[in-house]
Amino acid sequence: MAWLCSPCWFWETFSASPVRFFCRAKPQDDGFQGNLSWPRPLRSKWFAIVLLLSFFWAYEVFALWSNPWWTAWIAVGYFAAAFLVDSIFRGASFCKYLCPIGQFHFIHSLVSPMEVKVRSTSICETCQTKDCIRGNEQKRGCELDLFLPRKAGNMDCTFCLDCLHACPRNNVGIELVTPGEELLRDPQRSGIGRFSQRWDLSFLVLLLVFLGLANAAAMVAPTVAFEQTLAEFSRTPVACVKTIVFLSMVFFADLAGGRRRFPVATLEP
Repeated sequence: MAWLCSPCWFWETFSASPVRFFCRAKPQDDGFQGNLSWPRPLRSKWFAIVLLLSFFWAYEVFALWSNPWWTAWIAVGYFAAAFLVDSIFRGASFCKYLCPIGQFHFIHSLVSPMEVKVRSTSICETCQTKDCIRGNEQKRGCELDLFLPRKAGNMDCTFCLDCLHACPRNNVGIELVTPGEELLRDPQRSGIGRFSQRWDLSFLVLLLVFLGLANAAAMVAPTVAFEQTLAEFSRTPVACVKTIVFLSMVFFADLAGGRRRFPVATLEP
């Protein structure tokens, strides 16, 4: 799945190149990238969750794993969507709000042993330019609106290292951290807020944990036989039966999760 991230890298790398070459634009200029802000009501993971559910549903119902043409068209559509969204909206909106693969990486990065973070908060306190997020004459800042002194953990961080290269004091680096440590506290995180107030993140974690198991279960012989028997007994197309089984799995997964918010063991007073 990692190769699906290549359109974002390609667009970020080459979209502004013609403008910079012919117009001698500054590195922080966006070139062909959009200038519109992503709509505020959509600034969550819900849209990505819908896309993720749609992909897993289509994967099972239409047996995409056995149809190379459908797989190829999905890849083409994925590339086209990334280019279209990032050519209209700024701030790496596709990665942050839409990309299902990006959400997969974001969630699993919560237990990563590495994190992009500041080396000394005292240096940040005396900084007046805030290059890590605003950029400068040579480098652009973080497009995902993560202000490094207030960034906690890896959520929504793509490890693009724009902030690292933009910092004129060499105060940003990739540091070793204790895996999962950020789940033991619940601070106000830059660009994200508090985990305990994000229902979308809770549901996203639940889906990513459950859908992998459900996807594997749907491909084994007993499940296939059960769906065939149910379709014959109810005189219902197999695709409808697969859809009902899929939605039932999602419902029971949500029920098993108790509709709880993001699980954090808060150590702060």
